[in-house]
Amino acid sequence: MPIDATRLRIIQEIQAKRKDSKLLIYFTGDRPGRETQIAEDCIPLIYDHLQRFGNVKNLDLFIYTRGGIIFAPWRLVTLVREFTDHLSVLVPFRCHSAGTLIALGANEIVMTNMGELSPVDPQFVNPGGGLNPAGDRRSVEDVVSYIAFAKEKVGIKEQAQLGAVFGKLLSERLTALDIGNIHRGYNLIRYLVRQLLSTHMTGKKYDARIKEISNFMTEKLHAHEYKIGRKEAKSIGLNVVPLKDIEKLMWDLYREYEKLMELRDPWVPQKALTGQQNLELKQVRAAIESETLSHHFVSEVSLSTSPRPSQVNIQNLPPNIPKEAIEQLAQQIMRQISPQQVAVKTNFDGWREV
Repeated sequence: MPIDATRLRIIQEIQAKRKDSKLLIYFTGDRPGRETQIAEDCIPLIYDHLQRFGNVKNLDLFIYTRGGIIFAPWRLVTLVREFTDHLSVLVPFRCHSAGTLIALGANEIVMTNMGELSPVDPQFVNPGGGLNPAGDRRSVEDVVSYIAFAKEKVGIKEQAQLGAVFGKLLSERLTALDIGNIHRGYNLIRYLVRQLLSTHMTGKKYDARIKEISNFMTEKLHAHEYKIGRKEAKSIGLNVVPLKDIEKLMWDLYREYEKLMELRDPWVPQKALTGQQNLELKQVRAAIESETLSHHFVSEVSLSTSPRPSQVNIQNLPPNIPKEAIEQLAQQIMRQISPQQVAVKTNFDGWREV
């Protein structure tokens, strides 16, 4: 089924300016409290869109994301390349982490002046137990930087002393299995970066450039939260193309998805109820769309709450207390009553064809 009329018009305008090209949108929302991420469940849906396109001369992949599963980008890029020899990634705003990996697999990256890429060092979450609390995040570069700090800033050179530093890290913050997991991620992410770049940088002449880009994106930035604008992305060797004739259209399309997913409005169930006791909501949290087909990741939820008392009965007060004092006391008690507790029941969570 076609997508909504405004988004469809913008998609068709972009396609008209990008001759011999088809536009596919992959948009994962980052509304606070309702975030989604790039994951492998997108692959069959993207395949449905690609089959509608057939083999095309150029394919434009419009991406907005804060990141996701690091295994998904390689599968996505290789799938798309079954249908085109020239892949462009369009970056209106945020294209972080796993999104940046997808961009590395593109022949060209079209960025607005708000476009952002990010480092791609993988983040690991400790599952809980042992030395670390559940949810304690660690990256490859956290461990590498700790050892580098001991060597370069503290001045530790002897192997025995470095062994003691590493032993302290193991005893207080990480387990041996954590280190193994981080080392595997260290090798995997570099392999993925090289493979993705090699899909369009072919031949020995690109070896040095691939190595330089890989080192920059995985090691030199030292912070996963660092943001890379289009000038810096171009300076490190990526084929960044700022196309002025579609820049406004790209931003307009982003704003349409921003409204659809309410990205500027944090998810607060109490606020959604607005005085009602029960409410059924349908929330769009991610989208995969093209001009003839639309898939949304949808959450359908039921909200309910018990009514708060509209008045307070105060008994056994001494006689002759002024009415105004009683009203003040009642207001104080009402303010101290705990806020409404909202029950949130999820009835459906997943992708649907619109």
